[in-house]
Amino acid sequence: TGSMGGWMGVYHDQDWYLTSCDFSCLVSPDTYKEFILPELEAELNHVGHSIYHLDGPDALTYHLDTLLSIPQLNGIQWVYGAGSPPAREWIPQLQKMQAAGKMIHIDVGPEDIKPLCENLNPEGLILNAWAPDPDTGRNLIKMAEDIYRNK
Repeated sequence: TGSMGGWMGVYHDQDWYLTSCDFSCLVSPDTYKEFILPELEAELNHVGHSIYHLDGPDALTYHLDTLLSIPQLNGIQWVYGAGSPPAREWIPQLQKMQAAGKMIHIDVGPEDIKPLCENLNPEGLILNAWAPDPDTGRNLIKMAEDIYRNK
């Protein structure tokens, strides 16, 4: 049967779970590993598929490597945060996630589509995009399809 992922609105044909710890941006990597990681791993051991809601540049900087090392974690929803550079400015970190075998969910603006598609693999990539009107939306989809077809 599949399931929707609550507020993310993401469908998967198997049950999955969205986990998070927004508090993580306030703790050191050592504190994260001591107190948060064991609880996260316990959670992940009880679910089929999973995405971690990684919120903000500090959480990314402090904890990305730890998250990428967790075998039972399938993906990362990267939220770069208000006042931070847009999605297209985080390509090296997104490539690192893909290289570790994690799927990515990221909110993007229309101007992010081209550079992200040019630099990321389509497998396991969810670009949650918006467009100002239906024609622009269709053109963005076509552009992404063309980029991946010609890779």
